[in-house]
Amino acid sequence: MDGSEEFIQVDLTRSMPVPERLRFEEGKIGTLWDDPAVDGVQIPGSRWKDFGQIPVAGIGDTVTVQSPSLYPAPDFWQPWFDLTVVEPVEFFDNQTLRVLLRITSRQNEELRCAGLDYLLSSAPDTYGRLHSLWKSEYLDGANAAFPDSFAGISLAQGESHEGYAYFRTPDGQESLSPPSFSFLWYGAYLMELPIFLATQGNVSA
Repeated sequence: MDGSEEFIQVDLTRSMPVPERLRFEEGKIGTLWDDPAVDGVQIPGSRWKDFGQIPVAGIGDTVTVQSPSLYPAPDFWQPWFDLTVVEPVEFFDNQTLRVLLRITSRQNEELRCAGLDYLLSSAPDTYGRLHSLWKSEYLDGANAAFPDSFAGISLAQGESHEGYAYFRTPDGQESLSPPSFSFLWYGAYLMELPIFLATQGNVSA
C-alpha cells in the first residue's frame, strides 16, 4: 500500500489468563459487604458501586433511596424516599406474592408511590447468578384492584404510608414458595440495591 512492495506482518494474538470466578459459599452474599469489598451479586448491568458504601439492610431496617438528578450536576444524588420492609414475603394467591412496605417521602414534589418499582430475587448460586427475578406489578389501570397496595397513593414530603408491593409469576408459571425469594431490590434503574428478606447466613437458595 505504501509503494515499497514489502509486506508488514503484525502479530495480533494476545494471551490473557482467565480470572478465577467469584464463588459464593452456599449461595450467601456476605462478601458483598466484606472489607475489602469484592464484586458481589448484582442485577445484570447494575452500577451499584457508584453509591459508595452499600447499606446493609433487612426486614425492619429503613434505607434512604437516592434519586439521580441532572441538576446541579449529572452525578448529584438527592434523597427520594425512605423504605422499610415491614414483613416477609407472603402469598396473595397461587401466582402472586406480596411484600408489606412502608414508604416515607423525602422529596419536595409529590411522591407517586404506584410508580415505584421493585424486584424480588432468589439467593445467588455458587457463581452469583440470580435464577429467579420478578418485577413488581404496575399498579395503575386494571391492576389497581390489588388490596392494600400503593395504587392511587401520593405522599407529600414527610408523609408515610404502608402498603403491599405485588409480584406475579412470569408467563403464568406456578408460583415459587416465599422462602425462595431472599432479596428485595430497590432504587433507581440499574442502581438497584438489596434488602435481605431472610436472616443473613440463613438465606434460602
